[in-house]
Amino acid sequence: MELDTPSGFGGIMIGTAVLRCIHVYAVTKLSQTSWSEKTRITKKPVISDAQRQRESVWPMGFFIDAAALIGLWYAGVVAGMPLFNWNSVLWLLLLHCTIVELLYYWLHRALHFSFMYKRWHSYHHASIATEPTTSFSFEIVERLMYTALFAVAPVVAGLLGRLSLGGLIGYLMWFDWNNMLGHFNAEVLPSWWPESPLSLIWYSPSYHSIHHTRFKKNYSLFMVWPDIVFGTVDLTRTREVFREATDTTMAAIGPTLAYDEPCSQHDFMLIVHPSTLLSYSHSDTLYPWFKIAGGRYEPKLFQYLFYPLFFVCYIWFSFFSDRGWHIEECFDWIVGKNADGTPRKMRGTTAILSNIGLDYFIPWKAQLINRRINSAILYAQQHNTRVAGLGALNKAEWLNHGGVDLVKMLGDRLEKTAVVHGDTLTAACCIQFVMQLRTRNFWQKSVFMIGATSKIGRAIALALAKRQIRVLMFTTSAERYREIRDEAGDFGQYLVQASQLSEGAESDLWITGKFEPKGMTLLRAIPRGATVVNFAVPDPLTEEQIRSRPDLLHLDGGFLAYDPANVNNKFTILLPPGIIYACMAGTVVHAAIGLKEHEVGAVEMDAVDSIWESALECGFRLPNPPTSFQKPIKIPDYRVVEV
Repeated sequence: MELDTPSGFGGIMIGTAVLRCIHVYAVTKLSQTSWSEKTRITKKPVISDAQRQRESVWPMGFFIDAAALIGLWYAGVVAGMPLFNWNSVLWLLLLHCTIVELLYYWLHRALHFSFMYKRWHSYHHASIATEPTTSFSFEIVERLMYTALFAVAPVVAGLLGRLSLGGLIGYLMWFDWNNMLGHFNAEVLPSWWPESPLSLIWYSPSYHSIHHTRFKKNYSLFMVWPDIVFGTVDLTRTREVFREATDTTMAAIGPTLAYDEPCSQHDFMLIVHPSTLLSYSHSDTLYPWFKIAGGRYEPKLFQYLFYPLFFVCYIWFSFFSDRGWHIEECFDWIVGKNADGTPRKMRGTTAILSNIGLDYFIPWKAQLINRRINSAILYAQQHNTRVAGLGALNKAEWLNHGGVDLVKMLGDRLEKTAVVHGDTLTAACCIQFVMQLRTRNFWQKSVFMIGATSKIGRAIALALAKRQIRVLMFTTSAERYREIRDEAGDFGQYLVQASQLSEGAESDLWITGKFEPKGMTLLRAIPRGATVVNFAVPDPLTEEQIRSRPDLLHLDGGFLAYDPANVNNKFTILLPPGIIYACMAGTVVHAAIGLKEHEVGAVEMDAVDSIWESALECGFRLPNPPTSFQKPIKIPDYRVVEV
C-alpha cells in the first residue's frame, strides 16, 4: 500500500507534529516530578518563568518539520513510500549514526563561533538548567538549519527507495526522545552506565549537561564518537556529574543479604579482589560448584574450559553490576586471650570486589572501583564493623593514594569504621625479615631497593638507614628521594639515589617493592648469589625466571604466618592456610588493639615497631620455613651460616 495523495500525506505529517508535541509535554511533566528531583543534575539556577516563556516557542519547530516533509513529498523525494518495512528503520539509523551525527557535530561547533553564537545559538544556551522543552527551543534561523540537517537521513533513504512512512514517523519520535534525554536534567540511566562501554557509544543527561556548563566540551548530538575523534570529549567530568547526581554509594549497598544475618556485627572486614579471570572460580559464592575456594591459587586445567564463562561474568561484573562486590564469608579469629584466660575471639568478614587486577590499571575505571570500595566500607559500618582493611590493589597509590581519597569521598558518612591499608605492618614485617636474613648471614653488604619511594618502600628505607645500612634507592624522582633522605636526618647519609639497575651490581640484597622494572630486564641486573626479597603485587619476577637463576635466593617478604587452628575461615584469600598478606594481618591487628584512627596515606614511622609487637601478641609471626611465590622452600645448606 502506498501513499499517493498530498492531502493524505499532509494530514499524517500534521498529526505527527501534534503527536510529537504531546510526547514532549508528557516527558517535560515527568522531568518536573519528585522522582526526577532525586537525581537532578543542575540544581542552580532554578528554571524560572522567564526561561519557560522563552522556551515556549518549541512547538513551532515540529510544524516547520511537517511543512518541510510535505514539500519533499511534492518534490517526489518521499512520495510513493510504503507504509512500513524494517529496511527503512535500518537505513535511517545507519544514516543518522554516521552522516547526521558528523554533520551536526561540525554545525554545532560552528554555532559556537562568536559571530554565530551571539546571533543565534546563545538563545538556546541561555538555559543553564535545562528541561525537555529546551531541546527544541532555538532562534528561528538556527531551527531552520536543524530542519535541513535532520532531514538528511529521510531524504537520502527516500532517494535510495529505502524509506517507509512508519520508519519516518518512528525516526522522528526516536529522535525527539533522545534529544529530550540530553536535556532531561536528571539521570534516568542505570548507575553502571558511566563505566560501561555503552557510555562511549551513546550519551546521557550528564554528558550533555557538561555542554551547557562548559560550552567547549561534549558537542555531539547523541553519539559520543565525534567528540572522541575530534578531541572535545570530557568523560572525567561527565562521570563526576553522573555520580554527583545519582550518589549511588549508599544505594549500591543494597538490601541485607540472607547470609549476612549471622554476621550482623563484625570486628573487621577484609576488602579484596580477584587477580585474574580464573581466580573468579575460587569464590564459593560466585561459583559454588567448583568447591576450591580454600587454599593457594593454582589454576586447574579444567578451569580453562570455563574461560568463556568467566569472561562473560567479568564483562557483567566489571561494567554493569550495580553493587559490584559481595560478601564471601564470615569467620572467627582468635587473637590471644582475655584477662580471664579464655580465648579472645573476633568476628571477621571478607568482601570481594568484582573487578580483576587488570581493571585497576585502566584510568577511567578508577571512579567505579573507588565507589565500590566505599560501598563495601559503608556496608561494614552499617554492620557495626570497627575496621575495614584495603587488600591488594584496593589501596594503590594511583587509585586512591593509599585510601586517602576514599576517606575524603566518604566524608561525614564515615563515622565509626576505621579504614586501614595495613602497610605499616607490611613494612614492619619486611624490616624484621630483612634483619633476620642479615643476622643469618644471607646478606651483609648493601641493599638495592626498587619501589623505595612508595609507602612501604619509604618506611623500609628509613628503618634500614636508622640501622646504618646503606640503601640504594632506585628512583628517577630526585625530588622524592631528597624528601626521604631529609626525613632520615643524620641517617640520610645511608640513603643513596640509584637511577640505573647496574648501580646495584655490588648489592647482595635486592628488595623489589614495585612491579616495574620486571622480567628479564630486572633478572639480568641482579648480581650472582644475591638474595631477593619481594613485597610487590604482582611480583616483578616469575617462578620460571627464578628457576633459571639457581644462584639467587628468592623470598616473599610481605607475608605473615598464623596458626590455622585459630581461624575457621574457608576462604584464605587464595593463600595456603596459615599464611596471610601482612597488610591483611594489619587489619586484624588494628581491630585487635582497638585503634580507632584511619591508617591511610604514608606509613607513620613511629607506629612501625609498636604494630609489630602487637602483631606478635596477636599470634602472627614470620613464616618458618619462608616462602617463595607463596610456596614453602628449603634454604640451601650453603646459605645457612650462623653469625
